Amino acid sequence: MNCHACNAPIDPDDAFCRSCGARAANELAPPPSPVVGGERRQLTAMFYDLVGSTAISMDTDPEDLQIAMQAYQHRCAEVVRNFGGTPTSTMGDGGLVYFGYPLANEDDPLRAVSAGLALLEELPELNRHIHALLPHFGHDLQMRIGVHTGTVVLGAVGSDLNEGRLAIGKALNQAARIESAAPVNGVAISDVTARRVRGVVDLRSLGQRELK
Repeated sequence: MNCHACNAPIDPDDAFCRSCGARAANELAPPPSPVVGGERRQLTAMFYDLVGSTAISMDTDPEDLQIAMQAYQHRCAEVVRNFGGTPTSTMGDGGLVYFGYPLANEDDPLRAVSAGLALLEELPELNRHIHALLPHFGHDLQMRIGVHTGTVVLGAVGSDLNEGRLAIGKALNQAARIESAAPVNGVAISDVTARRVRGVVDLRSLGQRELK
């Protein structure tokens, strides 16, 4: 192999060029030390998802579908941020939002439920916007939303090229399962979250549910 700086020959075992002293391009930097531990805190998680997204994708041109999903995700992010939510990941037709990170508020459960209701209120206008962009788009978007409050651990994840903080804990899985049990164009919340918003939000029991 040759030096990338002066083109002089370098032995494979050399860490530096013997001619100019440049570091050999094949030397690997040591891996970063793993980050141990994380921050334990209470978080209210919201999952939202489109209803019938598979059917929509089957009869929609991929470029049109991308335009519709971009408009949908952009509006969802705007709405939840208005209530102090932090969108952490979008999964095409769904997304996860943290309420309580990076800033925690005593009323995070109420903020999450209010954001979910606001998303549903925005649906008619969002559908009108999408139909204006895509007059031949033959679907009205519908959503399910799930909210749960619980304890998570927030820790650093990724490499130096893609760093972030991820919440880990069963509270996130529970929020996702609750979303799957929500009625179409409805917000389903856990009993834990319900205790924190009762008296402020009108609630209707969905009864006992066995979730995965």
